[in-house]
Amino acid sequence: MIGFVVGLLFAAMILGFYLIMRSWYRSYLEVMREGEDGPPAAIRRPGFRRFLVVRHEDVSGVSGTGIVCEGIQFSDTHAAIHWIGSKYPWTTPAPEGVVAIKDIHGHGKKTELVWVDGK
Repeated sequence: MIGFVVGLLFAAMILGFYLIMRSWYRSYLEVMREGEDGPPAAIRRPGFRRFLVVRHEDVSGVSGTGIVCEGIQFSDTHAAIHWIGSKYPWTTPAPEGVVAIKDIHGHGKKTELVWVDGK
């Protein structure tokens, strides 16, 4: 009798997993379906923007001048920058967004953010 109950519970668990995965997969297909007007909806409305951090004067003497970072602002306004061309090629998250990046790395307007994808 115990074996039968365990088998029934196992079958119910497998059925539940199948139903959840089927529902998720259908939702995924709906989002990724090619629309009449171009690419899938998930690609048409990405919600993120790219920017470059351009330094006109290197106050710290570490990163140099010109384009020093590539950045991205996510749809929830969090951002991240990736340092390029320096001896420390790190990626720095900025949960407070581009305002924090400007405040921390701006050096009194000696550095600017240039939007690649428009404002």
